[in-house]
Amino acid sequence: MKNFLLLSVAVIPMIYGSAWAQTNIPPVCDECPKAFQGFNVGANIGYGVGGVRTKVRNFGTTTVNNALVTQGAQASSRMDVRGVDGGLSVGYLHRFCNFVAGIDFTANWVGSSTSARSIITTTANGANIAGSVTARASYKIRLENSLQLAAKLGWVIDRTLPFIKLGWDNSQWKISGTAVLGNNSAFHVSRDKRFNAFLWGAGVDFLMTRNFTLGAEYTGTIAGDKNIIKSNDAAVSMKPQYNKFALTAKYIFS
Repeated sequence: MKNFLLLSVAVIPMIYGSAWAQTNIPPVCDECPKAFQGFNVGANIGYGVGGVRTKVRNFGTTTVNNALVTQGAQASSRMDVRGVDGGLSVGYLHRFCNFVAGIDFTANWVGSSTSARSIITTTANGANIAGSVTARASYKIRLENSLQLAAKLGWVIDRTLPFIKLGWDNSQWKISGTAVLGNNSAFHVSRDKRFNAFLWGAGVDFLMTRNFTLGAEYTGTIAGDKNIIKSNDAAVSMKPQYNKFALTAKYIFS
């Protein structure tokens, strides 16, 4: 009996200790802790959709009722832009167990464009003379390329990496057009401008092999309002917002 009690005192704590250990195992990393970690190069191909808000104003002077008057016109409009969008990227990811943090730089070449026409009738006043003036404008807007720098945060789930990213976008937009005020001759303008924009995005990468991933990604950008055309007769400002949906492929040097 005494020996049985001594054996119980020795064995029972071991059994309960083992059970406690099984239910309180600390979190561990995946079997392949180096996956989704290291320097990487990649490519993307997708489709971009967005909108450009334009504002046309200050059409200068014109003749109304045989008198030269100063006329002010202003009109706002929104145009959709869409087209194929693709690029290359380089970056670095580091794993802290299943948490992943990193940074990437992407250069995109874009084929998104739009064209529009507008007719604006406004009232001109000067020298006690009033009349209506019709402004006609046709223009085309195109997104030509973009450079993007973003921080990425993600969480490894088995062989997938869902992530979000925030950063900065610098895009080149081109606008060209023709405007006519009343009976005046037309003037033609063409300008390229780069816009700085806030960037956000989300996506998921799928681990195909230890060093190769395929994924899907959404990226959005929005820029501030900026004059893109300014002459003696007119000024045009624009504020672009752009969304891109893409498929991605990356090779990780781990």
